[in-house]
Amino acid sequence: MRLYVDGVLNSNNTNYSGNFPTGNVLYFGINNAVTANALKGQLDEAKISSVARSADWIKTECLNQSSPSTF
Repeated sequence: MRLYVDGVLNSNNTNYSGNFPTGNVLYFGINNAVTANALKGQLDEAKISSVARSADWIKTECLNQSSPSTF
């Protein structure tokens, strides 16, 4: 799993390698074990892919969504 913010890899959140087991819950913006670390803001968009995407694909997708008329 990799976390990208505005099309750029967030290197602080790349310590998980593997698959999420079927039936587990995936939380966005909150750590189920430590609710004091909840996101104090809004998530604009979250995407989950069943295949690995390249960093270039992710960057392109971000640029296309943020400014389609100039992309």
